[in-house]
Amino acid sequence: MKRNLRILLLNGLLALAISSQVHAQPGSVTARIEVEPLETLRLADFDPIDPSSAPVVFRTIVSTTNRAMVLRVEVDVESGRFGFLGTATLNLGTVDRRTTVVTTNQDFDTYDLDDSSGDLIDIATERGVLPPDDYFFILRVIDVETGEPAGTDTGVITTTNSGLQIDLVGPGTMLDQEPDILSTPYPIFQWFSSASSFDFAVYEVRPGQSSAEDIVAGLPVFEQRDIQPGTFVYPNSAEDLVEGKVYAWQINAISLTSGGPERFPSEVLWFTVEGVDDALTDDPLDGAVYSRIEIEPREADVQPGGSAILKATVFDADDVPAFDVRPEWSVVPSSAGTVDANGVFVAGESPGVAAVVATIGDLEQFATVEIGETQPAPPVEEQVADEPSLRIVAPAGGQMVMEAAPSFAWIATSEDSTIASYRIALRKAQGDA
Repeated sequence: MKRNLRILLLNGLLALAISSQVHAQPGSVTARIEVEPLETLRLADFDPIDPSSAPVVFRTIVSTTNRAMVLRVEVDVESGRFGFLGTATLNLGTVDRRTTVVTTNQDFDTYDLDDSSGDLIDIATERGVLPPDDYFFILRVIDVETGEPAGTDTGVITTTNSGLQIDLVGPGTMLDQEPDILSTPYPIFQWFSSASSFDFAVYEVRPGQSSAEDIVAGLPVFEQRDIQPGTFVYPNSAEDLVEGKVYAWQINAISLTSGGPERFPSEVLWFTVEGVDDALTDDPLDGAVYSRIEIEPREADVQPGGSAILKATVFDADDVPAFDVRPEWSVVPSSAGTVDANGVFVAGESPGVAAVVATIGDLEQFATVEIGETQPAPPVEEQVADEPSLRIVAPAGGQMVMEAAPSFAWIATSEDSTIASYRIALRKAQGDA
């Protein structure tokens, strides 16, 4: 069984070979591999029993020029993480002169597998996809009559499995905890993923529903497709989030696979809405109406424990800045850090992404702060003063001195140090009387 899985894996890896041109001897063979770009390759796309059922994701094109040749195509597959995985072979037989033969990954039927491919198979079997890595493809077109390569080339592609790793920032808690309590009908949803396109959905949690499968099996109260990564503000045009009800939300990342665009779901977080009326009437200026909030900067990068200063400006109904009004600040998730009344955010000790939210009445605005990994301090280079340049001016070069108390002159220069003092020494030259 494991050998079959290795065969299907190698078949799948061949689908990842990038377009390349074999450098053949003049007048013999040219060859290239053409593929569709892929972000993710699923193990289920390749049937070890019937490789011909695999999707066509690459084509090899081999052409002879001035003579007929008996040719064989070999492709070594190597992983940057796991090393050499194996070789796939396809015998083309006799190819007439000035003939082009086009084959696909479905046609490769002979595999010589290395034991190291077993570790890769274990990971791919567990996750259903090939792990992200750099995969190298060493392509050889062999002249069977001589046993010599007619041309060779190396291609490489990096799989990212974008969308498979989705970290939900908030709001909400995991389903095995009590639902998070929100006091706004327009929450800001935030997540982190390397994918570039997402589908977003909010579901009402019905009585008796406690698993993600049960919740997302129903119709969402709101959904938005093909949104940009990072954050999404629940729009006021959407169905109202009713106070006292429990809701859950989920992100689906869109990734390009060998079978076409694929949706990869995130985990599910849930929350309940309470105290909305109190939040909307808690106005510091007794019923004043505001139109919007601006925050500068909208994005910031800090290290764990580092800080960022954010400035929020509230605008009144006439879109005039109300400089005497200060919004309330909060951090989502709260574990990502703290923010004071002046908008000074201090990051927590763990890397991640935080939304620093400014709120006044029913208005909200936020800035995204990415908390990076702690960077080691750069090594301190030992400063070594450069050696000064010293030139004797007089007396010099065997100059005869007649005075009993002669004057000595020299020139000293230094680029990065100051010479504080000098010492003069006179020695009797050897051979002098």
